Amino acid sequence: MNRILRLSNFKYPVNQSFNRLVSSKSVDQFHHPDATPEEVRLVNERVKLRKALRAEYLRKATDPHSTEPVVFDPVMQRYYAMHMTLTERFIPTFKNWCEYMITCIIPIVGFALLLKWSGDKHEKKCRTGEIEYKDRLFKYQ
Repeated sequence: MNRILRLSNFKYPVNQSFNRLVSSKSVDQFHHPDATPEEVRLVNERVKLRKALRAEYLRKATDPHSTEPVVFDPVMQRYYAMHMTLTERFIPTFKNWCEYMITCIIPIVGFALLLKWSGDKHEKKCRTGEIEYKDRLFKYQ
């Protein structure tokens, strides 16, 4: 009961699973035998920064008193902007044309020709009498 009272005194109550998410002990320090001390220091700084940014994001994303609907992430905003303006930045090249032909035009034209040739072959068999009227799949009755 005391624990519940202690947690209720916080402005933003935090449960144990949230603490485990924020502080993962598996990536606290970087150790590699071939790395120089400078590289180890840089990697450890990056790990600390990543953990701090992750904790800040989780704090903002799970804040029940927040007035903003979404946490603004400039990196994701740049990605969305790049993705949405892809057609405006498109530069036609021979490679693009080849990819378009191979994936769109050639399969459609090939399938149409296959249907035409098989239909012509079936019609020729029907007209020459190789397939009798009673054996045909589609007949007028």
